[in-house]
Amino acid sequence: MADSRDITGKNRTFTGSKGIKLPADGTSTRVDESGVIRFNTDLNLAEYYDGTSWKSIDAPPTISSASPSFGIYDGSTLTTVTVNGSGFANGATVKFENSGGTQYTSASTTFVSSTQLTAQTTLNMVQGQYTIVVTNPSNLFGSLGNAFTLDRPPTFATAENTNIGSFTTGQTDFSGLTSIVATDPDGDTVTHTVSAGSLPSGVSLNTNGTFTGTAGSLTDSTDNAFTVKAVSGDNATIFTERQFKYDTVNPEYVAATGGSIATSGDYKIHTFSSSGTFAVTQAGNASGSNTVEYLVIAGGGQGASDNGGGAGAGGFRTNFPASPDATGGLAVTATSYPITIGGGGTTFGTLGVGESGSKGSDSTFATITSTGGGAAGHNETGGQGGSGGGTGQAGPGSSSNGNQPPVSPPQGNPGHQTPIPVGPGGGGGGGAGQPGFNIQSQTVAGPGGDGTSNSITGSTVQYAGGGAGGGGQPATWNGGPGGAGGGGNGGSQQTGAGQAGTANRGGGGGGGSQGGVGGAGGSGVVIIRYKFQ
Repeated sequence: MADSRDITGKNRTFTGSKGIKLPADGTSTRVDESGVIRFNTDLNLAEYYDGTSWKSIDAPPTISSASPSFGIYDGSTLTTVTVNGSGFANGATVKFENSGGTQYTSASTTFVSSTQLTAQTTLNMVQGQYTIVVTNPSNLFGSLGNAFTLDRPPTFATAENTNIGSFTTGQTDFSGLTSIVATDPDGDTVTHTVSAGSLPSGVSLNTNGTFTGTAGSLTDSTDNAFTVKAVSGDNATIFTERQFKYDTVNPEYVAATGGSIATSGDYKIHTFSSSGTFAVTQAGNASGSNTVEYLVIAGGGQGASDNGGGAGAGGFRTNFPASPDATGGLAVTATSYPITIGGGGTTFGTLGVGESGSKGSDSTFATITSTGGGAAGHNETGGQGGSGGGTGQAGPGSSSNGNQPPVSPPQGNPGHQTPIPVGPGGGGGGGAGQPGFNIQSQTVAGPGGDGTSNSITGSTVQYAGGGAGGGGQPATWNGGPGGAGGGGNGGSQQTGAGQAGTANRGGGGGGGSQGGVGGAGGSGVVIIRYKFQ
């Protein structure tokens, strides 16, 4: 007899709109029977048994995008990636698969909705591009190729908060600043921008990390902070930021009046040929100039008469070159500095009976004093001074001291004479560059010592040469040559006068021959130089 269940309750053509109602229950109630189809309430999926295992009936998920598409590869940072798509199921897993096929399961996956998951990278992932794979609990999966890239960020060689140097008003060359350039460990191009703080007005940061522009009108300030963002390649999400500091400087320069003023490049030169005042109206600052260079030459001594010695040159003192725009030079303030120009020695007693010369006068500027040249001697040792005077024929034959009072470096040298039984007159006076000389022979008196060259004016000039000794009575007894730098020649033949030292060079006067008067000393000079722009 037929079972009514074989006849009734069947819809063999599956008509209608309601669908088929499958038996439903959880995973634990499954009966492993081939061909059985059921609805798994634990998975919320229909499933069937294929004789070996249960298979879920499902569509694979699809992935449309991932955000961000880049992450930082540094072995310590996890990047959270939002995966967008459709068909995601609660319990889905996310994996990152590299080009070599190695898969890294997300450190943490969160089901947000059927269209969105969030997943974290893992610390053992290596640099490179990754395919993202989403696998639903049904074991069906979807993937998106090259959806995510791990990259290493740029690195800075300069430490955080380093003060990179000073920006100066009007500056256009920034090559002297400490570099803030970052490099990419993988050789990618790095783009630099200022992400916080600011640079001085008129200055901007090139994408390659160098500065450009012309600094505007700045005020003095220190430790101004700015932050540089270094981005790796085209990926704006892979970057490193670092804060640096800088100073700003508004340079000021010395300004002054007095003397004869000339300009040479960025420098002004004040020459005082006679006494006056160097009036500083603006003292400047260290970033411009606040010091000066000087050359201070005293007056030369006077030569002795009657076979007399040559006189010493005026003291020679200078700090040129001293780089007044850097750390050298003599600091000045906004005040007036009296300038004294020493005259050459000129005083004599009765001529023709053997008189010693007179000392030159001192030249002064600020704290600097150059001593007048030593007087030449007739029958005594030449006088002390900036450079010593020479001794005459009848003198004791000893050297006279230069650099008196002593300064460092020395302002001059000693004079000299060593008599011979019969011969011309005196020894030469000392110069700035070398001592005076002994008489040269039976016929030539002692030459004056050479002076020293200096180019503070922009031209090389020799200063402070010593005067030469005077000759004797016969025509063959000649005076010596004056030292280079303004030293006077000695007088020759009977009653020959010694030559005067050169004015404003501080030269010593030459000694007179038998019965001749000694030459006057040359006056001194003060020259001051400073950077004015």
